Amino acid sequence: MRSALVTLCLSLVGASIIHAQSAVVELHDAGWKMLERGEGARAAQLFAEALALEPGDPALLFGAGAAAHLDGRPKDATAHLRRALEFNPRLTPASLLLGEIAYAEGDVAVAITTYENALKYAPT
Repeated sequence: MRSALVTLCLSLVGASIIHAQSAVVELHDAGWKMLERGEGARAAQLFAEALALEPGDPALLFGAGAAAHLDGRPKDATAHLRRALEFNPRLTPASLLLGEIAYAEGDVAVAITTYENALKYAPT
C-alpha cells in the first residue's frame, strides 16, 4: 500500500513539473511573438507569468528585459538583463542589449564594461 502511495505521489509531482515546464515554454514563445509584433507591455506580462514559475531562467529574464526596453522602461530592462547575465554571463544578446541601453541612458562606462565582459565569452 505504501509503495503504491509513494508511486502515486511521485507521479503527481512529475506531472506537475512537466506541466509547469510546458507552461513556461508556451509563455516564453508567446512573449517573443509579442516582442516581434512590437507589443512590449503584453510581452512583459507573459514573461512575468513565466518568471513566476521559473524565476532564475536567463532566457526569460532576457525576454523580460527586452520587453521592458520596448515598453520604454530602461530601469526595469536593465535590472532584468543584469539578472539574466548573473545566471548566464554567456548570454551575449542580453549583454548587447544591456550595453545599448546603458549607452542610450548616457552611462558610457557601464556600456563599455558590459561589452568588455561580453567579449570574454563571445570574442567575435
